[in-house]
Amino acid sequence: MSDATQDSQTTEVSVGQWCSQNRHFLVVTTTLTVVWAGWALIMFLLGMVFHKEAVAWPAGVEVHPTEFRMLTLATSFGPDNRFELAGDGELFYPTGGELFLTDKGELLVGEKGVLTYKNRSGFQPFKGELSQLRRKKNDKPVLDGVPDGEKTIIGEVLESLAIGTSLDFDNYDDRKSTWYVSRTYVDRKTPPGRRYRMWQLDVTYYTGTLDKAPHFPERCLRAAGMIIKETGNVKFDASGAQAPWGQDPVTCRSVEYHNPRGSLENRHVQYYVYSLNGAPESSWKQVRLKVASVFGKYAYFAKIQFHPLNEIDNSNEAKTAAEEFVRYMLPEVLKSLPTPEDIKRLESGPQQAEKNSN
Repeated sequence: MSDATQDSQTTEVSVGQWCSQNRHFLVVTTTLTVVWAGWALIMFLLGMVFHKEAVAWPAGVEVHPTEFRMLTLATSFGPDNRFELAGDGELFYPTGGELFLTDKGELLVGEKGVLTYKNRSGFQPFKGELSQLRRKKNDKPVLDGVPDGEKTIIGEVLESLAIGTSLDFDNYDDRKSTWYVSRTYVDRKTPPGRRYRMWQLDVTYYTGTLDKAPHFPERCLRAAGMIIKETGNVKFDASGAQAPWGQDPVTCRSVEYHNPRGSLENRHVQYYVYSLNGAPESSWKQVRLKVASVFGKYAYFAKIQFHPLNEIDNSNEAKTAAEEFVRYMLPEVLKSLPTPEDIKRLESGPQQAEKNSN
């Protein structure tokens, strides 16, 4: 027998011997495997317990099939269409030094949603015909056939909102996807150039998703570099809204802040409230807790956020103006959201759930 054969035989190790020599490694590996399997099982069971079924939007609500932008919110509300979606050419935010000229050669500048020109008395709002305006740089017409008040969110911003995911495409045909609407409304009762003429409204609808209300002004404004000055709750009269919203004044969150890139005195405010399974809720923390509750199989929440586009003078004045907007806006927005009765029907059984989704 050769020396090589003898060496091979002497170095052979049985399975039992190897396990004995590496018992510490095997103990650690086995323990980690058991822990991982147990954790996976726990997470699976928790997912089953806390999973919420998606809630279909009400019949009559239309959502864009690829942009997931809600299309059927009223374009005007209030007596004599007081608050109206800003029309084509009505909002002006020139970029890259863009300015505008009238047919008479007057130079106009976009400022806070209003076109102004300068005379001996200072800057004055332009009240002429929009069709007379031309861009100074390339002489193209300002009008493009699309209402300025209707905003389409795309790209990274839409992704950050967790809207337009693969799950949304799967749920769209059943009317159970997430959606958003972002609009600017004009208060026709307020003269051009005045405070509180322009109002921004953003509604986001979430259902059948793991998203737990991560987007709210206190967080997003800080992330954008704004300085939060004051937060709190304010109550708005919503007596014209459907129950339970119209039964008592609706509590909303108020967030006042200023932009450090502007003047130190500038003040802005945003308001928001959630519809949680059809009922008002002002706390994002409560939304998270209730969405994760083991009680109830169905859940949705929608954030209703609104604010004046211009700077504010003081909190009370802003609240008074906002209450006028809320009084007419909220009943229209709630038409696009499931009611508490819809959720009760879903929870009562499959037949009622099928009836609700049709």
